[in-house]
Amino acid sequence: QGFGIADIAEKRGLVENTIQGHLSHYIETGDLDIDQLLSPEKRSRMEELLAHASYSSLKTLKTDLGDDFSYGDIKLMMSHLKYMDSAGKN
Repeated sequence: QGFGIADIAEKRGLVENTIQGHLSHYIETGDLDIDQLLSPEKRSRMEELLAHASYSSLKTLKTDLGDDFSYGDIKLMMSHLKYMDSAGKN
């Protein structure tokens, strides 16, 4: 319906991380497009880092990305990458 994650969390009385977790599921199944939740700039920055380095933890990736990225953003992107792999699009 076009609501942002913060709006959904407020309407449902949940925290944003919970909503991002639910949305990650739908991204991973291909039922939700990552572009509806992550800006092209954020997506591009994460793709760039992930293409050039291997990360053993989300914390390390989060540190490299900086404060403009949340763990929720990273989880959304990881779900997108899983979807792309399963759909043979990578």
